[in-house]
Amino acid sequence: MLVDGIPVECQRKDDSIGAEIVRLIDFDDPEANDWLVVNQFTVSRLRYSRWLCLFLEQ
Repeated sequence: MLVDGIPVECQRKDDSIGAEIVRLIDFDDPEANDWLVVNQFTVSRLRYSRWLCLFLEQ
């Protein structure tokens, strides 16, 4: 996923619906990436909270 990108469904200019590949990291120009790395964080919604850990290595 990080290397090859992920398919995202979107509406194209001709009004058709299709998948486009979205790249999460710009490997060709690393300075163009904006990094935020956290150890732990919580995502809270109406009825639940999730505690997440994230590890990112460049």
